[in-house]
Amino acid sequence: MSINRRRLLLAGVGSAAVVSVGSLAALAVLSPNRTTIDTLAYPAFAAHRLGAGVHPENTLTGARAVMNAFPQSLLEFDVQALKDGTFVIFHDETIDRLDATGAHGRVDGMTVAEWQNLRIKHPHGRATAPATFLSELLTQFPNVPMLIELKAHNHRDSFLETMRNRRDRVILSSFDDTMTDAYTRAGFHALQQV
Repeated sequence: MSINRRRLLLAGVGSAAVVSVGSLAALAVLSPNRTTIDTLAYPAFAAHRLGAGVHPENTLTGARAVMNAFPQSLLEFDVQALKDGTFVIFHDETIDRLDATGAHGRVDGMTVAEWQNLRIKHPHGRATAPATFLSELLTQFPNVPMLIELKAHNHRDSFLETMRNRRDRVILSSFDDTMTDAYTRAGFHALQQV
């Protein structure tokens, strides 16, 4: 039996274990088509913000390290949008907490050139890592299941279009039920966070 879309409740901070627990935690719609997400073993392992506790947060560097150490895991990360709508991997609305170059400001106020120069701090003071574009992560890991939270809600439609051909490999999450409703209506797996 296959599941076309799934809404799960997830509470907690840090590494996320996604567990389907009967009707209390999952809303499922049956489908004859199997997807990569449908075949995940549960509980599924996902390194929060691409291994933020041990690698530069939400970076391609972290994603590579996670996949080398845990090749069966999901890549879990956040997406923001730059001034021109280019999608980047980042959690916060500002770069202040994680920037290693001394820059400050809002992610949605940055240009592509500014993002390319951004370096992300290592949580233990080791080597910094370049800030990551969503396109880089999708290119590097085309078939890896992903758990993604879009932070730039006003870019939802263009984000869904970007992810359209990856419906079988992504779970889109949000704390906002209007977002997860839109995700499921668009045919994506959705995770409602609480």
